[in-house]
Amino acid sequence: MSKAYDRVEWDFLRRMLCKLGFQQRWIDVVMNCVTSVTYRIKVNGELTEKIVPERGLHQGDPLSPYLFLFCAEAFSCLLNAAEERGELTGVRIYQGAPSINHLLFADDSLLLFKITDQSAEHLQNILSLYEVCSGQMINKEKCSVMFSRNTREADRTNLMEALDIATEANNEKYLGLPVYLGRSKVQSFSYLKERV
Repeated sequence: MSKAYDRVEWDFLRRMLCKLGFQQRWIDVVMNCVTSVTYRIKVNGELTEKIVPERGLHQGDPLSPYLFLFCAEAFSCLLNAAEERGELTGVRIYQGAPSINHLLFADDSLLLFKITDQSAEHLQNILSLYEVCSGQMINKEKCSVMFSRNTREADRTNLMEALDIATEANNEKYLGLPVYLGRSKVQSFSYLKERV
Protein backbone atom coordinates (compact mmCIF):
# COMPACT_ATOMS: atom_id res chain seq x y z
CA MET A 1 0.00 0.00 0.00
CA SER A 2 1.19 3.51 -0.73
CA LYS A 3 1.37 5.81 2.32
CA ALA A 4 -1.02 3.40 3.98
CA TYR A 5 -1.58 5.20 7.29
CA ASP A 6 -2.00 8.60 5.65
CA ARG A 7 -4.77 7.41 3.34
CA VAL A 8 -7.16 5.65 5.75
CA GLU A 9 -10.65 7.12 5.31
CA TRP A 10 -12.16 7.90 8.71
CA ASP A 11 -15.68 6.90 7.67
CA PHE A 12 -14.34 3.54 6.49
CA LEU A 13 -12.56 3.02 9.82
CA ARG A 14 -15.76 3.84 11.74
CA ARG A 15 -17.78 1.40 9.63
CA MET A 16 -15.20 -1.35 10.11
CA LEU A 17 -15.28 -0.87 13.89
CA CYS A 18 -19.07 -1.12 13.81
CA LYS A 19 -18.96 -4.19 11.57
CA LEU A 20 -16.47 -5.87 13.91
CA GLY A 21 -18.91 -5.45 16.79
CA PHE A 22 -17.30 -2.82 18.99
CA GLN A 23 -19.64 -0.87 21.27
CA GLN A 24 -20.66 2.56 20.04
CA ARG A 25 -19.19 4.37 23.06
CA TRP A 26 -15.78 2.80 22.44
CA ILE A 27 -16.00 3.62 18.73
CA ASP A 28 -16.83 7.25 19.54
CA VAL A 29 -13.81 7.53 21.88
CA VAL A 30 -11.46 6.00 19.29
CA MET A 31 -12.80 8.15 16.47
CA ASN A 32 -12.46 11.27 18.66
CA CYS A 33 -8.78 10.38 19.15
CA VAL A 34 -8.32 9.91 15.41
CA THR A 35 -10.28 12.94 14.15
CA SER A 36 -9.26 15.60 16.69
CA VAL A 37 -5.67 15.82 15.39
CA THR A 38 -4.39 19.12 14.01
CA TYR A 39 -0.97 20.04 12.62
CA ARG A 40 1.15 23.17 12.36
CA ILE A 41 4.29 23.31 10.25
CA LYS A 42 7.27 25.55 10.90
CA VAL A 43 8.24 27.42 7.72
CA ASN A 44 11.17 29.84 7.87
CA GLY A 45 10.95 29.86 11.66
CA GLU A 46 7.24 30.64 11.83
CA LEU A 47 4.29 28.30 12.40
CA THR A 48 1.60 28.02 9.77
CA GLU A 49 -2.11 28.13 10.50
CA LYS A 50 -3.61 24.91 11.86
CA ILE A 51 -3.99 22.15 9.32
CA VAL A 52 -7.01 19.97 9.97
CA PRO A 53 -6.74 16.57 8.22
CA GLU A 54 -9.79 14.82 6.84
CA ARG A 55 -8.37 11.29 6.80
CA GLY A 56 -5.38 9.23 7.91
CA LEU A 57 -3.88 7.71 11.03
CA HIS A 58 -1.03 9.35 12.92
CA GLN A 59 2.16 7.32 12.54
CA GLY A 60 3.85 6.96 15.89
CA ASP A 61 0.56 6.85 17.77
CA PRO A 62 0.49 3.49 19.60
CA LEU A 63 -3.17 3.01 18.62
CA SER A 64 -2.61 3.46 14.87
CA PRO A 65 -1.19 0.00 13.99
CA TYR A 66 -4.21 -1.68 15.59
CA LEU A 67 -6.65 0.61 13.80
CA PHE A 68 -4.88 -0.07 10.51
CA LEU A 69 -5.29 -3.80 11.11
CA PHE A 70 -9.05 -3.30 11.48
CA CYS A 71 -9.06 -1.66 8.05
CA ALA A 72 -6.89 -4.43 6.57
CA GLU A 73 -9.45 -6.94 7.87
CA ALA A 74 -11.77 -5.70 5.12
CA PHE A 75 -9.18 -6.64 2.49
CA SER A 76 -8.78 -10.04 4.12
CA CYS A 77 -12.56 -10.59 4.06
CA LEU A 78 -12.78 -9.62 0.38
CA LEU A 79 -10.10 -12.17 -0.53
CA ASN A 80 -11.71 -14.93 1.56
CA ALA A 81 -15.15 -14.20 0.10
CA ALA A 82 -13.73 -14.40 -3.43
CA GLU A 83 -12.27 -17.80 -2.63
CA GLU A 84 -15.59 -19.00 -1.18
CA ARG A 85 -17.32 -17.93 -4.42
CA GLY A 86 -14.70 -19.83 -6.43
CA GLU A 87 -13.23 -16.70 -8.04
CA LEU A 88 -9.77 -17.26 -6.50
CA THR A 89 -8.13 -20.45 -5.33
CA GLY A 90 -5.56 -20.22 -2.56
CA VAL A 91 -2.65 -22.59 -2.11
CA ARG A 92 -2.23 -25.52 0.27
CA ILE A 93 1.08 -26.58 1.81
CA TYR A 94 -0.06 -30.20 1.62
CA GLN A 95 -3.17 -32.10 0.58
CA GLY A 96 -5.89 -31.73 3.20
CA ALA A 97 -4.40 -28.55 4.69
CA PRO A 98 -6.51 -25.38 4.80
CA SER A 99 -6.17 -23.08 1.83
CA ILE A 100 -4.15 -19.86 2.26
CA ASN A 101 -4.86 -16.96 -0.09
CA HIS A 102 -3.02 -14.13 1.66
CA LEU A 103 -0.65 -13.12 4.43
CA LEU A 104 -0.56 -9.56 5.79
CA PHE A 105 2.33 -7.84 7.52
CA ALA A 106 1.81 -4.17 8.46
CA ASP A 107 1.05 -2.48 5.12
CA ASP A 108 2.53 -5.30 3.00
CA SER A 109 0.38 -8.02 1.48
CA LEU A 110 1.44 -11.38 0.13
CA LEU A 111 -1.29 -12.85 -2.09
CA LEU A 112 -1.20 -16.56 -2.86
CA PHE A 113 -3.44 -18.06 -5.53
CA LYS A 114 -3.57 -20.36 -8.51
CA ILE A 115 -3.64 -18.76 -11.93
CA THR A 116 -6.83 -19.26 -13.92
CA ASP A 117 -8.21 -17.39 -16.91
CA GLN A 118 -10.25 -15.11 -14.64
CA SER A 119 -8.10 -14.92 -11.46
CA ALA A 120 -6.29 -11.72 -12.44
CA GLU A 121 -9.58 -9.99 -13.28
CA HIS A 122 -11.16 -11.07 -9.99
CA LEU A 123 -8.10 -9.96 -8.03
CA GLN A 124 -8.03 -6.60 -9.80
CA ASN A 125 -11.72 -6.09 -8.93
CA ILE A 126 -11.00 -6.83 -5.26
CA LEU A 127 -8.05 -4.43 -5.19
CA SER A 128 -10.07 -1.68 -6.87
CA LEU A 129 -13.00 -2.12 -4.48
CA TYR A 130 -10.68 -2.01 -1.46
CA GLU A 131 -8.97 1.13 -2.78
CA VAL A 132 -12.29 2.92 -3.34
CA CYS A 133 -13.77 1.99 0.04
CA SER A 134 -10.75 2.38 2.30
CA GLY A 135 -8.84 5.19 0.65
CA GLN A 136 -5.83 2.91 0.26
CA MET A 137 -3.80 2.87 -2.94
CA ILE A 138 -1.77 -0.05 -4.26
CA ASN A 139 1.86 0.92 -4.86
CA LYS A 140 2.41 -0.77 -8.24
CA GLU A 141 6.09 0.20 -8.28
CA LYS A 142 6.74 -1.95 -5.21
CA CYS A 143 4.61 -4.87 -6.41
CA SER A 144 6.21 -8.00 -7.76
CA VAL A 145 5.01 -11.46 -8.62
CA MET A 146 6.53 -14.90 -8.18
CA PHE A 147 5.40 -17.99 -10.08
CA SER A 148 5.82 -21.68 -9.46
CA ARG A 149 8.21 -23.47 -11.82
CA ASN A 150 5.41 -25.18 -13.76
CA THR A 151 3.56 -21.95 -14.65
CA ARG A 152 3.32 -21.49 -18.41
CA GLU A 153 5.03 -18.42 -19.87
CA ALA A 154 1.77 -17.24 -21.47
CA ASP A 155 0.00 -17.36 -18.07
CA ARG A 156 2.85 -15.40 -16.47
CA THR A 157 2.67 -12.69 -19.11
CA ASN A 158 -1.13 -12.46 -19.02
CA LEU A 159 -1.24 -12.15 -15.23
CA MET A 160 1.48 -9.50 -15.07
CA GLU A 161 -0.19 -7.46 -17.80
CA ALA A 162 -3.66 -7.76 -16.26
CA LEU A 163 -2.41 -6.61 -12.84
CA ASP A 164 0.00 -4.03 -14.29
CA ILE A 165 2.97 -5.55 -12.45
CA ALA A 166 6.33 -5.20 -14.19
CA THR A 167 8.63 -7.05 -11.78
CA GLU A 168 9.02 -10.77 -11.27
CA ALA A 169 10.51 -11.57 -7.85
CA ASN A 170 13.34 -14.06 -8.28
CA ASN A 171 16.38 -12.74 -6.46
CA GLU A 172 14.66 -10.27 -4.15
CA LYS A 173 14.74 -10.20 -0.36
CA TYR A 174 12.00 -9.26 2.07
CA LEU A 175 12.95 -8.26 5.61
CA GLY A 176 16.46 -9.53 4.86
CA LEU A 177 15.35 -13.03 3.83
CA PRO A 178 15.27 -14.41 0.29
CA VAL A 179 11.84 -14.43 -1.35
CA TYR A 180 12.65 -17.40 -3.55
CA LEU A 181 14.47 -20.51 -2.34
CA GLY A 182 16.09 -22.69 -4.95
CA ARG A 183 17.00 -26.33 -4.51
CA SER A 184 19.91 -25.51 -2.18
CA LYS A 185 18.63 -24.07 1.09
CA VAL A 186 22.22 -23.97 2.38
CA GLN A 187 23.24 -21.70 -0.48
CA SER A 188 20.15 -19.48 -0.03
CA PHE A 189 20.95 -18.85 3.64
CA SER A 190 24.76 -18.88 3.47
CA TYR A 191 24.91 -15.12 4.02
CA LEU A 192 23.35 -15.66 7.47
CA LYS A 193 26.39 -17.67 8.59
CA GLU A 194 28.61 -14.71 7.76
CA ARG A 195 26.54 -12.38 9.94
CA VAL A 196 26.37 -14.69 12.96
